Amino acid sequence: MTNFKQFDISDHLKTQEDIDHYINDAFEEIDNVEDDKEATGLVLETLRTAATAERKMSAIARRADVGRESLYHSLNKDANPSFRTILSAIRELGGNLRITPRKAVA
Repeated sequence: MTNFKQFDISDHLKTQEDIDHYINDAFEEIDNVEDDKEATGLVLETLRTAATAERKMSAIARRADVGRESLYHSLNKDANPSFRTILSAIRELGGNLRITPRKAVA
């Protein structure tokens, strides 16, 4: 019997450019998600995956002033982290938070 390794996108995010594209693509997908809880889960899982790929969980935890284990739980799709934790993750991953007008819905 052949054993297959479970696919993990973080294994394929090798460069900052890969991570930037991954995060931006996921954030664009949020426009197609009507449910706020589902959209929030997508953001949290995207940040967790990117942080894991970059091996930056400890740095994000320090910046957010939370424990590393607590950060893993905070970036779970069903979690409710503080805004500070989310902002710390975005900044530590090299991003900015910017508000842009939403596309008009037809």
